[in-house]
Parts: sequence; C-alpha cells; structure tokens
Amino acid sequence: MGHLFWRPAQPAGKIPLRVEWFNYWGWRALDVSYAVSNEPPQDIGASHLWHAVVGESGVTNFLPGLVAECYEGSWDYLPDFNLLHPVKTVVATHFDLGIRSRDERVGIRYSGFLEIPRAGRYRFTIGSDDGALLFLGDLDV
Repeated sequence: MGHLFWRPAQPAGKIPLRVEWFNYWGWRALDVSYAVSNEPPQDIGASHLWHAVVGESGVTNFLPGLVAECYEGSWDYLPDFNLLHPVKTVVATHFDLGIRSRDERVGIRYSGFLEIPRAGRYRFTIGSDDGALLFLGDLDV
C-alpha cells in the first residue's frame, strides 16, 4: 500500500527526515521514493541520506547514511518508538530492511537528513505491507 503526498516548494539543502516501519507477520516490504514535480518517482539514493554527528568541539558534521534503530515487539499497528528501547542501532546507507534484528514482530526507525538536490516541489511515496510513516522537516512537532 502506498501513500502519496506533496511537499511545498523546498529549497535545495538538507532537511530532517524520519521513516518508521514495522512488520508483524510474514511478507515484509518498505518502499520510499520521491520525485520533483511531475517527474517519475525514484528511490532515494544513498548519496542523498545523511546523519548528524556532533563532535567534541560542538561542531555538527554530516556523515553518509541514516541512523537505524531496530525494535522488537508484537504490535497490531505502528508503535510509538519513543516509548521503546532499540535492540540494535546501526548506520544504514539506505532504507535497508536487511538490518532488522529478526523477520517478524520487528520495527525500524530511520533518522537523519534528506539532501534535496534542487529547489522545487517534491512528491513523496511510501509503502509497506504492515505500516510505515514518513516525517520531513521539523521532527519535534
């Protein structure tokens, strides 16, 4: 099942991104894509995904990949990952379900930044078999 939405005109640069996904039973899938205006959708490539690391000097550096946290539990719908503790945390180069800790009753939260290559109005699509959400922009609201 896919969900399609438009993002208002976006300047080029890095914007906060979070994708939350879970699989209860059986088959598992996660598809995240985007397109500028009416162009065909494309997968979000690894070169557009970043995570922030604050150094000892307080300077924020952007490194390739997203922080991916794996969770285990038995949920009927996407849980509030803020209330849970991850069983595994890695840096993933893309939305890779292969980093999951097990096949079923598992969730992953990917966090970082999406680099918008050029200014424009973007269309995003997210799909999964059991549940997924995409958050862009200010993630604290």
